[in-house]
Amino acid sequence: MFKLLIKKSLLDIYDNFLLVLFENTIFFGLTFLFFFLKNRFNNKYLFVILFFYFLLLSISIIVFITILAKNSEIKIFRTILSSIYISLIYGGIIFFGFYSVLYYLSMENIILKSLGFLAIWIILIFFTGSIYYYPLLKESGYKATKSLKKSFLLFFDNAVITLLVLLLSLIGLLLTPFIIFSLSSVIIVINNALAFLLKKYEYYDEYQNDNSKKIKWEKILKDEIREISHKKISIFPWRASK
Repeated sequence: MFKLLIKKSLLDIYDNFLLVLFENTIFFGLTFLFFFLKNRFNNKYLFVILFFYFLLLSISIIVFITILAKNSEIKIFRTILSSIYISLIYGGIIFFGFYSVLYYLSMENIILKSLGFLAIWIILIFFTGSIYYYPLLKESGYKATKSLKKSFLLFFDNAVITLLVLLLSLIGLLLTPFIIFSLSSVIIVINNALAFLLKKYEYYDEYQNDNSKKIKWEKILKDEIREISHKKISIFPWRASK
């Protein structure tokens, strides 16, 4: 499953070369602007800066996923509302979580210090649990709360797979100096992983008598395997034959 995920994600990056570059450019620009404003105001308006950073980044991510889906309509109003929702949560968690961790870890009391480590774990679990939020929006009709809830359910039901997807995502971020990877590669990996997981549930809904403990990915993803095996590659990604 993971070999297929990596291969399909690389091919998707290849097929959407210019779009990937554009999304990464937005990410670099917003990140640069974030650190510039953060230093300019000396953390004075950190929550506001975090909120607008996540808001603009979320809008770009949702639009990016929508364009990747082909023939999908970009719902501007719902995109903005969904972005505001998650930006308030992400901004609040990072802002209050950051200061809470610093405060508790500075304490001499072992119990209070342990609260700092607990806060770190809560933050990590939340961000990992919300990993499927953006690609789930379209499926849930842009209902932000429903998407976030379903993302956590998928995480807890597929914890090992999600952690491995997170590892692939971190590798993509570490490859940020190679501009073709970075944020866009992370989005594509998560988007494809979600599609694979949803196909797994569709398969077991259709074949409810299949009591095999081992997941039959070769059957579940047979269409994807066939599609990738017939994929043609051009020297110029933007001219690749679909």
